[in-house]
Amino acid sequence: MLVEAKFISLKVQYIDGTKIEANANKYTFVWKKSTQTNQGKLDVKVRSILREAERVLDMEIKDDKDVVMTSEQMRAVEANEDMVIVATGRYVGEGFDLPRLDTLLLALPVSWKGIVAQYAGRLHREYNGKMTCQIYDYVDIGNAICEKMYRRRLRAYKSIGYATVNSVDDIEKCGYIYDGRDFTEQFIKDISSSTREILISAPRISRIANPKVAMAIRDSLAIGIGVRIITSEETFDRGLFDLNIEVVHTEFCSAHFAVIDRNICWYGDINLLGYNTSERTALRLWDRTIAEELIKR
Repeated sequence: MLVEAKFISLKVQYIDGTKIEANANKYTFVWKKSTQTNQGKLDVKVRSILREAERVLDMEIKDDKDVVMTSEQMRAVEANEDMVIVATGRYVGEGFDLPRLDTLLLALPVSWKGIVAQYAGRLHREYNGKMTCQIYDYVDIGNAICEKMYRRRLRAYKSIGYATVNSVDDIEKCGYIYDGRDFTEQFIKDISSSTREILISAPRISRIANPKVAMAIRDSLAIGIGVRIITSEETFDRGLFDLNIEVVHTEFCSAHFAVIDRNICWYGDINLLGYNTSERTALRLWDRTIAEELIKR
């Protein structure tokens, strides 16, 4: 099958490197008996590999046929019936079209914004009665690789216009995905509204890049609000701050986040105290459970 499909050619065979060895030095000899023995072993291996390859190829062809049938069956489901599709990215990627879909549970971590846009695009088809599209994303805040991939997905969500909600019951109270150029005003409002404590994690801050944020923190300190900053910087310019600010130095600090009054959370890759670009993003949400998890880091 593989030969007929022109996937492989059996015109040339190399016997365990014997030909290469024979050509490496003109005084190297290859015995005929050894060549015949290796030829037989190689034939057995090649036939075994070809049988396995044909079996897998046959399975893939059957799977493709099953997918076509399944798509037809899905389109036949009545509009008033619930439908849940469990699939890999390969089958719901480019070319998949089922307009009634309105919710995506993204269980596999991806980072390229093109993939995120493609998956989200499966929900953006017009369909009678569809009012909103929802994506449930998951992030391991204890795993540096998964965190980094999530922060990249966050940029993709920002670029295609998604907002955040704490739950389906809270859909009218949407959080916003901010970038490095538009977060300052809301972040200052959150700092100014604090009544108890502020925790900010900023791995790199040789000095405060945004004087308005610095002033808001200073004002909070003046009325007795506890402020703690976690950073990996060994030296920290307190600038406008009083000596009452608590600075925690740790070489393992890699996350950018803030927790205000153990309720309001900022999380992403925006440097909340340093320099930023529009490429950096962070989501703002209200969730005590997430706040506690971030505090325990």
